[in-house]
Amino acid sequence: MNMNDLIKKPATFRVGAKPLSGLAARKQAAALATNEPIEIPAHEMEHRIGIVFDDSGSMGSAQIADAKAGVEEFLRSCEKDKTAVAIYPMNMEGIPLCSNLPAVAVYAQGISATGGTPLVRTANNMLNQNKLTRAIIFSDGSPTGDRDIEKLIAHGVPIDCVYIPDMYVDASAEQFMQELARKTDGIYLRFERGKSNFRAAFKYLSPGLRYMLADKSFVSKLEGR
Repeated sequence: MNMNDLIKKPATFRVGAKPLSGLAARKQAAALATNEPIEIPAHEMEHRIGIVFDDSGSMGSAQIADAKAGVEEFLRSCEKDKTAVAIYPMNMEGIPLCSNLPAVAVYAQGISATGGTPLVRTANNMLNQNKLTRAIIFSDGSPTGDRDIEKLIAHGVPIDCVYIPDMYVDASAEQFMQELARKTDGIYLRFERGKSNFRAAFKYLSPGLRYMLADKSFVSKLEGR
């Protein structure tokens, strides 16, 4: 089975709260009568999260490895019967919302560090192509090309931003990420290598753990402050 088969294959889940009608309602009734699982499309999941994955050349081997491990832990922390995830790297074709989270994890492992940082263009494409309830962007540097935050704000989707500096802090990049998170009602985090652990900390942006980020002392510990 190839990657496309994994992503396109519908996963089976419990029926959600949204009432069904017509043929869908009859199928639901039949499935319930036979105790069979009911399929819920990815675009109807309770949590529909898009991740802009920084795969720019500056991410290097160590940072890209951390990013892959962090995303894998994030996916493992998501409730599979309630969550669909899209991943859009900045320099390769992304995958749209998919409820087969293990397949999404396999896809993420194939991402490599190359190219620039077209953050706004990538995020705008992801938001245009998917019906998201929330977006997450992580990057280690300033966006290249378009920097028009208003394009992203216009989607009305909360955007959590994670700045991951390595050897030095880029004030322009940090300011951009802070402003984007603030103007979209998202959360801003800074996971600086050597002070915090992206592999362990990124999972706290998953739906079931995100509430913990309301505790400022907990965030300080995650960020290594």
